Amino acid sequence: MSPGRTHVLRLVGPIGDHRPSVTLDEVDRAIAPRSRVDDGLLVSLEHGDGTEELYTLGARAIAQKVPGFLEHRVGASETNHLSIFGFAPMPLLMLLGRTIGDKQPAEVYERHRHTDSWCWDPDGPPLEWITNFPAHPVRGRAVALLLSVSATVDVGAVGEVLGGDFDVVELTLPEPRRVPNVVRTRAHLRGFAEQWRSTLNRIRSEYGPSQVNLFPAAPLSVCVELGRRLLPKADPELVVFDRFGARFCRALSLRGPEVTPSAPPASSTASPGRPTRGVSWRVLLHQLFVHGFENHELLWRLGILQQGIETSLPSTEVSNDKFATQVMKVLERRGLIDDELFRNLREHFPSPQRRAEIDAIQDAWRKES
Repeated sequence: MSPGRTHVLRLVGPIGDHRPSVTLDEVDRAIAPRSRVDDGLLVSLEHGDGTEELYTLGARAIAQKVPGFLEHRVGASETNHLSIFGFAPMPLLMLLGRTIGDKQPAEVYERHRHTDSWCWDPDGPPLEWITNFPAHPVRGRAVALLLSVSATVDVGAVGEVLGGDFDVVELTLPEPRRVPNVVRTRAHLRGFAEQWRSTLNRIRSEYGPSQVNLFPAAPLSVCVELGRRLLPKADPELVVFDRFGARFCRALSLRGPEVTPSAPPASSTASPGRPTRGVSWRVLLHQLFVHGFENHELLWRLGILQQGIETSLPSTEVSNDKFATQVMKVLERRGLIDDELFRNLREHFPSPQRRAEIDAIQDAWRKES
């Protein structure tokens, strides 16, 4: 292992009208005294911020490129360290962090306006991270988690999206520290990571494993680190919203524990790895799509398997059931339901039970084919 060297991963995408870049010269200055193994991986997104297309294609690009880079280039190298530079919309930075995880030795960098560089300040005054919870949390109630770091998230705008009753939890800094360039040192980012984990643990304790709606106003590095510190088997699903003009809109989902599909509509339920008798493989596969993925996730995961099918699909804003139905029709019409599809589906589910379910669906499909 070479402790003085590092692999470099850059994610760059448009933020509003700004088209950022992260040059290798900037990277070299930031990682010093480390040096790059090579040019690393650049994931460049071309579509405009604030569009559904950006999140769909951005999520697909991350899924297509990042896991293979980590496995075949970082994992196979004598140098196991990773340097992360993200300059893209907040939800995609969070997805990048979740894809990398915290088991990979890594350092996340921040773009600093006061120095016009990615170099961390050597020191600085500490930041006091705090989380404000309701005085009387109601277990099972919807949760709006506001990440008010670089600005204060408008609760009124959140209410316009969620409607109904919901509890507000806010991870923030005392005024007047809520400014875009507030995270300037490595210690600042470590402090956030600790507070983030504490906040999620308390939400899970107070509200249970239900979905959490996340409304961020945060620096680049905070968004990446947030995703890295998620615990896939323990944390609730995070539905991330982004600001499009005056309104918040749902951007993507960072799923928590795998959701087991509900039982097929039959008189008896299936044992793990064995299809329900009398239930078509089409019904079982449809249920896997409905309960195993959000629409955006299903779109980009199938984009990994079969390029180009998204042009035949409806908007991802329709219900999961309707979207999955259209996906099934397109796959069958194009003859894309095959052994390769099932193999790739298994690769995306680490749960042995879920893989056994996919095996059972594949067996039923083979018998009918």
